[in-house]
Amino acid sequence: MKLNEIEIIQLIEKLQKGEGTDSQQEEWMNEIFQSVPFAGKIYQLLFLSDETLSPAELFQKAKNEHKPIIL
Repeated sequence: MKLNEIEIIQLIEKLQKGEGTDSQQEEWMNEIFQSVPFAGKIYQLLFLSDETLSPAELFQKAKNEHKPIIL
């Protein structure tokens, strides 16, 4: 089941706050990866970036920076 934007933003918020067990966090990221093609960018902004963004800002930035590969 794919998550909608609001559900993804809610998961981003949980991940930013460090909620849940490692297993739950992994499950949440898997759900995000199954829901949007720019999940990799969400992951980068969440865990590898020094930027301080709200969950909604992070989602929007990841979406805006997504460059799909056109074959």
